[in-house]
Amino acid sequence: MTHDLHLDVNAYEFTPEYAYGAYSPKDALAFALACELTYAIKDEQKGGSDFVAKKLQEQWHFSEVTIINKFLSNDIDTQGFVASNNDHILVTFCGSESSEDWWTNLTFTSETGPFWGTRVHKGFQDALVPTLVRIASDAQRYNPASNKQIWIAGHSLGGALAVLLTAMLIADEVPVAGLYTYGAPRVGNKAFEEAFNQQFTNAFRVVN
Repeated sequence: MTHDLHLDVNAYEFTPEYAYGAYSPKDALAFALACELTYAIKDEQKGGSDFVAKKLQEQWHFSEVTIINKFLSNDIDTQGFVASNNDHILVTFCGSESSEDWWTNLTFTSETGPFWGTRVHKGFQDALVPTLVRIASDAQRYNPASNKQIWIAGHSLGGALAVLLTAMLIADEVPVAGLYTYGAPRVGNKAFEEAFNQQFTNAFRVVN
């Protein structure tokens, strides 16, 4: 689950159509570009967080941006962003880049999941939890009227985090417009899969 997305964020236009309730090739490409952009957060040669925020605001026309870059231990090294425009909020997670990420991938033990009676990958959930307060508070701050659609995306390890965040939101009755993942690993047990699929149908897993 290393970084193998490798899309040139300058070669394609970021033009999502935010198609609620149906798979959209335009959304799949746009959110894949967003996932690719998250890898620049830790790349100081490319400008790091400042480059990502500038790209989101000046070229992709998001008015408000929060960069997530949480490094706490060998198994918690999580990057992504929350970006908001007039009608939508996009939450995107980075995939595996560092040895810390690989340690998270290899933590196979499970723990209680967002839905009753479910179990999920402990390493994935541990990597997500330290970012939840920041994501939730900024998503609420960017959406005071609760009228914006929430979209979530992630690649590889980030796809697992995107699935878990979506599950946590819908378990708490927070509407999510759509979820796009790219090469995401399995997140939970059969009970989690069944509960997730029963409660949410706007999830699209893209694989090569």
